[in-house]
Amino acid sequence: MADRYVWQKDGVTLESSSSLEIRQTDEGSTIHIESPMSRHEGFYQCFASNVFGTAVTVKALLRKASTIMHS
Repeated sequence: MADRYVWQKDGVTLESSSSLEIRQTDEGSTIHIESPMSRHEGFYQCFASNVFGTAVTVKALLRKASTIMHS
């Protein structure tokens, strides 16, 4: 179990904001983006730390899906 979770986007530490919420539970930590926009695109990574050290997730690329127009 981690004592502390730190999320980064493109190497910059994230804080909860009006458009991005960092949630922590007994099981871990997640990011919730209510209305994804282009500014949310990037590489996300979580660092979980406790007295034994720090575990790091692989980077996950978040991209907004493009709209496909059919004629």
